[in-house]
Amino acid sequence: MYYASAFLQKPTAPALLTAITPEDINGFMTSVKGCDRKKSPACPATPPGGVAGTAQTIVEYLREKFAEINVAISAHAMSAGTMIAWGCDCIIMDRQSQLGPIDSQVFQ
Repeated sequence: MYYASAFLQKPTAPALLTAITPEDINGFMTSVKGCDRKKSPACPATPPGGVAGTAQTIVEYLREKFAEINVAISAHAMSAGTMIAWGCDCIIMDRQSQLGPIDSQVFQ
């Protein structure tokens, strides 16, 4: 399973267009459908920030399906992406990988 966003390639795009949002829940559910639940999924990821509730829902869903979840952070995991990583059993990172802060932001 792989999740990525264009937030690194399109820095001028509005954050709401590249953030983890409730619409991404169906993408994760579709990715998991048909997976061998006896095997622990390794999720390579470069997730942006996003909605905290969505991150929680994604982790809870994956936890229902798998006994163990691993994530590989290839470059950055920001805010909601960091929350998803923390919800996994094992976080694999390279020297250049980064976990971003969890900071609430209010858009008006």
